[in-house]
Formats: sequence, structure tokens, C-alpha cells
Amino acid sequence: AAAHRATSAARFGMREWLARGGWMAAALVAALWLAPAVERTALDAQRWLMGMSLHSSRYRDWRRDPELPLFRALPGGFGRRTRLLLTVQAAEAPGYLRESVFTTYLQGRWLAPDAGTPLDPADAHADPEEIFTRYLLLPDNPRHTVERMRFDVFAPRLLTAICLPGAATTLFCPVDDDPRANSNGMVHVDNSTSARYEIDVWPSAAGTDAYQFPDGFSDPACLQVPARLAPTVSNWVARCPGLTETRTPTAAARCIRNHFAARFAYSDTVRHPLPEPLIHFMKARSGYCVHFASAAALMLRYRGIPARVVGGFVCREWAPWLRRWVVRER
Repeated sequence: AAAHRATSAARFGMREWLARGGWMAAALVAALWLAPAVERTALDAQRWLMGMSLHSSRYRDWRRDPELPLFRALPGGFGRRTRLLLTVQAAEAPGYLRESVFTTYLQGRWLAPDAGTPLDPADAHADPEEIFTRYLLLPDNPRHTVERMRFDVFAPRLLTAICLPGAATTLFCPVDDDPRANSNGMVHVDNSTSARYEIDVWPSAAGTDAYQFPDGFSDPACLQVPARLAPTVSNWVARCPGLTETRTPTAAARCIRNHFAARFAYSDTVRHPLPEPLIHFMKARSGYCVHFASAAALMLRYRGIPARVVGGFVCREWAPWLRRWVVRER
């Protein structure tokens, strides 16, 4: 047996080495060539499987309301863990992700934002082999390094826009998508979102710039208080200690924050009815984020300070089995 092995080893010459090396090189090239397709297939399968838990057959075509109503209860879940909407691959928790921005309030809801205009690609001659198109949200700044965040959306119909970190500088969307943006910085694809997109983000030390940060005085809607609600809002302002005497937006915001913190309670189970949920909220002194933000915006407007309501999600939950940060429906 030993002699046979020695003879076989002696016969393993240069030709055999070249043949085996060629097969290994071919296998490596095939693996590299197939890797993107396999990855896309795996992500599509993952998205489909995760999406099965998001819809029942009865509500298969249900999608999120582009308006923001104040009279609905928050969605429930098992053990306070609601449905998964998207995952984020990032070095640290992304924090708050802005989805929609609202300026017009009417009868218990913030109306849907305007559709906006198409974003212009940053590259005039994009590479046809690329699967993403690059869109600049803020001007390039070579002094600051950026972090790339990758987003996978499992239920696009449950989102009305692309979720953006506050310091987003560049957006990468699939080439077949045509994102639109309005003057308040809401970016969407056909009143929804891309199934997969990437974002370059400045570190927090890069400054206070954010996309988009308009001049509130240029939009009359940012100072509008509904006429039928104005006397009530006047009473809210009068009951907020120090608010009528404040001279700066920062001081006014601090007064409202302290007022809510001292006299109101956060509740994720409350439901304030029509015709005016905010009146019920201010009387009950209990509600969730939309109620606090809406009342604060109207109180600031009554004091002549432009204000708007931003809707989005807090992303700080780590899923070890996905190795991603996750965003849930609530």
C-alpha cells in the first residue's frame, strides 16, 4: 500500500496541477459571477417570507394612509413587538428615521404632503452596469467621511416614503425607481419606497445641516392654525407656563416640553375620537407621539413660530439573527 501511494504521488505531475488549478479558477469565477444573483434571490426570498407575516389574505392590498390621522389607535403586537418593516445594515443604531413631513392640519389629521418633483441623478452618464442610481441630497464635503447604510424594506406598501436619517447626504436607489422629493425633504417612489436602497450619512460631528431644512417663513402652511381651533389653541398657550413671554423658538420649545413632561402622560393604548382628537388629548393629558407633536406644532404656530410635524420611526433594535438593525411598524 505504501509503495502504491508513493507511485501515485510521483504520477501527480505538472499537467495535473494545471488541470486542477484551472478547475478551481473556473469555480471561483463562477462563484463570483453568481454571487450577486444568489444574494438578490436570497434577499427576495427573505423579503417574501417576512412579508407573509405582514398581510392576511383579507387585507392583502392594504397600504398605509399617506395622511397622518390623530384618531387611530397605534398598531398592536405580541409582547409589544409589532410587525417588521425594514432592516438597516449600519455600524451603529441609525436612531430616528424621517419618513414624511406634514404642514397642513385639518379636522383631526395632517393632510398628505405634495408629490414633489423628480430628483436629478448626480451622474450625467451613469454606468449601465450599475444597479443603483446616485442622488445628492446635500453637497459633497471632502472634509467629512461618510458611512454607508443599507436598507431592505419588507413591506413597501406599509411605508409612504423612503426613511432617511437626519444627516443623509447621498441616496442610492435602484435604476428602475424614479424618486421624487418635495420642499420639506420627503423622498418617495410612487407614494411608497424602494424595496432596497442605500444612503451615505455624515457623522454627527459634521454639523447641523440636514436634508431638507427649508425656511419656515416661506411656507404659509407652517404658520397656519385652523380658524375653528384657534380659540382653543390660544387657551393651550395661555396655560403653558412662560410660553406667552418667550422671545425665541428655542425658549418656546423648552416651555412646551416642560409643560408636557410635568403634566401629561405618554400612552400607547389611548384613542382620541373625532371630530377633534387634539381637544380630547389636551383634556385627558394622555396620548402618544403624534398627539404631542401636533399640539406642540399648533402652539408654536400660534406664537408666530413656523412649525411642522415629522413622521418616522426610531431604529435602535438589534436583531442578532439578521445582524441588522430593525424597524417595526410602531
